[in-house]
Amino acid sequence: MNNDFFKIITFKKAYSIFKDFMRVCIFLLFSFIFNPLESYSQSPYCDDDVPFHVADLTGVPDSIYLSPYHARDSFCCGVDTLVEIPPPRCTSFEVTLDEDAVGLAFDIEFGAAPSGALYYQVDCGPIIPVGEAICLPGVGPHYITFCKPGSNKNIYSITSIEGNITTPESEIREGCETTLAIQGVIDTTITWVDITAGGLYNDNLVCISVTGCDSLEFVAPVNSGLPYIDYNVCGIPMADFCTDNLLPVCDTARVYIRPNFTLEFNPNPPIFCELDAPKIMSVIPNIYSEDYVYTWTFGPNGTGPVMGTDTFLEVFVGGDYSVIVEDSAFGECTRDTFETSVIISPVPTLGIDQNLVICEGDTLGFSFSTDYTYEWDLDPTISCTDCINPNFYPITNTTYSVTITDQYDCTASELVPITVQSSPIINRDSSLCSGESTFLEGVNQNMPGIYYDTLQTYLGCDSVLITNLIIDPIYALTETYEGCSTDGYEVTVNGVLYNESNPTGVENMLTGEGCDSIVTITLVYHPIYDLTERYEGCSTDGYEVTVNGVLY
Repeated sequence: MNNDFFKIITFKKAYSIFKDFMRVCIFLLFSFIFNPLESYSQSPYCDDDVPFHVADLTGVPDSIYLSPYHARDSFCCGVDTLVEIPPPRCTSFEVTLDEDAVGLAFDIEFGAAPSGALYYQVDCGPIIPVGEAICLPGVGPHYITFCKPGSNKNIYSITSIEGNITTPESEIREGCETTLAIQGVIDTTITWVDITAGGLYNDNLVCISVTGCDSLEFVAPVNSGLPYIDYNVCGIPMADFCTDNLLPVCDTARVYIRPNFTLEFNPNPPIFCELDAPKIMSVIPNIYSEDYVYTWTFGPNGTGPVMGTDTFLEVFVGGDYSVIVEDSAFGECTRDTFETSVIISPVPTLGIDQNLVICEGDTLGFSFSTDYTYEWDLDPTISCTDCINPNFYPITNTTYSVTITDQYDCTASELVPITVQSSPIINRDSSLCSGESTFLEGVNQNMPGIYYDTLQTYLGCDSVLITNLIIDPIYALTETYEGCSTDGYEVTVNGVLYNESNPTGVENMLTGEGCDSIVTITLVYHPIYDLTERYEGCSTDGYEVTVNGVLY
């Protein structure tokens, strides 16, 4: 067996642009550092002195083997008369292929190439130009020999040629389109068959290639419930050197179907109380992906101004909102619009006057809105604590407290102060002039006495008015005088001067209680007479007369 330290190194085809540089550098480094011992021929076709190396290419059907840096020696396949003289010196390789490989190609990777035409043989068969591929049946082992005059050192490569086909896995959203492609096969030999649902999804493929179906447009079904759809893809590999010997090969093309997302609004429904701060509305996708892009708008169906671009949005007014979501990994076909209506519930209120007055001993009743529920603080002067039509009968000024809750569980507290107005009893004296009347006890009264009336204050409360009615008299007075003319008598009544020149009149005056008094003034002035009492008679005739008491 070969105790060679070197191993097979494989590279993905995707890195083929670097393969020449990288593999030469790596193997040169290994060769010069480790300087492995030569292994000599165990090939059934070579002399014992011919270098011998094992190339195990199983596991990776498109792998590349690079040999140690070594010189050729001795002979293989007898004397090869097709090779120029002097006799060639040879190297040999035992090659085992992967079961998915269909052939190989032998080449000189590094070092000075021998002059002249260069050939290699497999199992000492027909000569093959170095660098060209050969179709091989089975995995082997196959014995490669390369012979050429000279003993210069080289690194040789053996490239396994894959006969299988591979198709990359794809991922797509429901309802979206993607391209499925296959390479390395003859396009006119390609077939695609749905093997997940017995051909049900064959119609989801549309061939878009010019000459065959190596590229197809796949439209992902909606609501299929399938996590993926498998297609059996078959075709003959593009191995021109042995096409005639190949049968179609197949691979499974798997397309993962990502279901469409839905969103749940939180809160759901988005209802906020007016006093809430902040008012945050968010969306939760049923299938999370960091590739989602969100756009919030204030309006239905994605219309209106853009309000935000995150998974949440702070709202300030109620109305219709939309959120547009797109999975950036799959593009516009995943775009969907979700709508919701935001309700901002106003602060619940009793809606009553806060300056309430009640009369002493009265009851104040209300019938509040049925849109709310109510919870009053316990108080013995309220008829119930959770009804919509409570009665209040405070004895003194009282402030009641209530918690109001609306249908969205928004709450507010209010204080209801009630002022208790007393019912007064008022006593009064009322005077009338004789002949006048006043309205007491529902009728006109003109007699003195005590009268009772029940009235209302300006606040509407009862008050008792007790009236002591007094009747003041009306006076008729006279002012008289009888005297002599020029005696100088005079009098002033109600500011008017009465005398011999103004001896009579009537004056209307008010008493101290405001009642009328009539004063009649009559002044009589008698005239003064100049009289002569004459008598002629005889002396001693006895005539006499008394005047003013005097006897004459």
